[in-house]
Amino acid sequence: MTIMVQLEIKPEVEAIAGKYRNRLWSKRNPQKVKSLLQAIVGKLPHKAKIILKADGLPDVDIARSTIDTYIQRLKRRYENLILIHPKGFNNEIQQFEKIISKELINRKLYYKRSEHPSLATQIVNAMGYGLARKVAYPDSARVLKLKTCVYCNANYAISTDDVEGYYELDHWKPKTKYPYLCTSFYNLQVSCGSCNKRKSDNDDKKFFRLWVESGKKNRKTFKFFISQANIALYWINCDSSKIDVKLGVEKMNDIVLLNGAENNFRLTKRYKEHNDEAEEVLWKAKAFSRGYFKSLLGGLPGLIASESDRKRFILGTYPDGDDIHQRPLSLMKQDVGKCAGLRI
Repeated sequence: MTIMVQLEIKPEVEAIAGKYRNRLWSKRNPQKVKSLLQAIVGKLPHKAKIILKADGLPDVDIARSTIDTYIQRLKRRYENLILIHPKGFNNEIQQFEKIISKELINRKLYYKRSEHPSLATQIVNAMGYGLARKVAYPDSARVLKLKTCVYCNANYAISTDDVEGYYELDHWKPKTKYPYLCTSFYNLQVSCGSCNKRKSDNDDKKFFRLWVESGKKNRKTFKFFISQANIALYWINCDSSKIDVKLGVEKMNDIVLLNGAENNFRLTKRYKEHNDEAEEVLWKAKAFSRGYFKSLLGGLPGLIASESDRKRFILGTYPDGDDIHQRPLSLMKQDVGKCAGLRI
């Protein structure tokens, strides 16, 4: 996320998205996807009653023709949905919701005295989300240098199963409610297991969206802040438990987004456990005078060619705002360093 910094959909990003689509289709081409989608309808009885069931809610009857209409629209729109921009999500959602609502799409099917997976589950499987997560998207994440959770930037977005490591993905628009967006490139966001679980299929609140349209530029939404009084208090006894790093917004119209992040992901409490990381930044701010810092930079070219990499060596993380996605806690360290006078 790229926590807290939104990324612009530039032409080079579009090219990366196109390669993602090609990798996905090399494993399951559009014709195969459409065939599997049609098979969902094919398994439904023509005359038996079809019921949508959910625990604690009244049963809802649904016509086979209604399900068929939903699937036929998905088949028509499939190729476009893979690379659709976020600005087009709402229109697609409105059209699909006219057929079957998000409240019903994830209910289990019941017919001929047997229970069957929900339409959402069957659609996600047919569209090959498992292939997108394990095969098609990882290369895109690596090229885009997305390694940390987009919601917290406190953890890497890499998990493991019994066989290998993989990027854990969240859907900005949950796949349980909008299964037709399950493999849409701009709906996929790398996340840590904790944030992914906390967000779940919640879409009633405003959550951070990684991508913004071309021309809007990369935009920082959140920022960390430590007061001069708190820095002075720390230096009185050098007790890291006294460090009080706060989370705020760049612009007041992002306050709703911040409140949602706090309520859902408990960011302030989570970052409180990383006071030792903030403490190290305070040490560097005290130890590195501007002259000393310049001498360090000047002494490293023979070892580290890039000036940005030399700064990364000194700060202990990436120094540029657009690179915070590459390492956990990068934004916090950058912002604390600025507050403490560490001018990278």
